[in-house]
Amino acid sequence: MFAGLGCIVQNKMLHNKPHLTSVHAKCGALTSLMAITAAFGGMLAFKKLGFIHMFPERLHGTLKFIHRNLGLLTYIAGLTTVELALTHAAVYKAVWTQLWQMIIVVLGIAMLMLALQQDRSKLPVHVQLQSVSTVSHPGKLQ
Repeated sequence: MFAGLGCIVQNKMLHNKPHLTSVHAKCGALTSLMAITAAFGGMLAFKKLGFIHMFPERLHGTLKFIHRNLGLLTYIAGLTTVELALTHAAVYKAVWTQLWQMIIVVLGIAMLMLALQQDRSKLPVHVQLQSVSTVSHPGKLQ
């Protein structure tokens, strides 16, 4: 991903064209930033590197929750960036492009379905409480 980004930046500089002018470019830049942030969050949450021990024990689950969900959002942002590129005249190939777009949508839906099936016991306590409170009725304890 970053090699491609480097080639794009180099090509823009070579042809003296402005950067980040299209929605695809802006979405791609956001996706790159999210990927770097998710990777950094993964380093923090990985116990063997020892960084997670800089945070109180009660925040470990929250850090891992944020890392997992940022990774999911990064994946979906990446799919969105690809979708935006497929409509460009230089890329569009009629039926093949439409097929490729459908495959990307199916992958995105599959990833969301997997995310919704994540084990609730691994969620931070405050998120577990919020999900319970949205189901319960006001004034009644379950």
